[in-house]
Amino acid sequence: MKSKEELCGIIDALGALSIGDIYSVTKELYLLRGSVPLTLPSIKNICEEAEKEHLIAVVSWEEVAGLDENDLSYYISGPNAFPEVPSS
Repeated sequence: MKSKEELCGIIDALGALSIGDIYSVTKELYLLRGSVPLTLPSIKNICEEAEKEHLIAVVSWEEVAGLDENDLSYYISGPNAFPEVPSS
């Protein structure tokens, strides 16, 4: 995951993800590609930049259906993730 756009695609495809979830998914993707995975701090930086641009948003467990109470934050697609509505 080298771009904020790729991050948006991952979150859109899989739903609400914690930073640990995002790290695990990107690690698997990089290993499948035969690349060296990004570090957790690098992924956090990409998430912070994407959040500033409203590509992703942070929510609590209370806003995600099916989760038990916890202290984690979850990333979901933000309003600018896919700004153009596809035509039918």
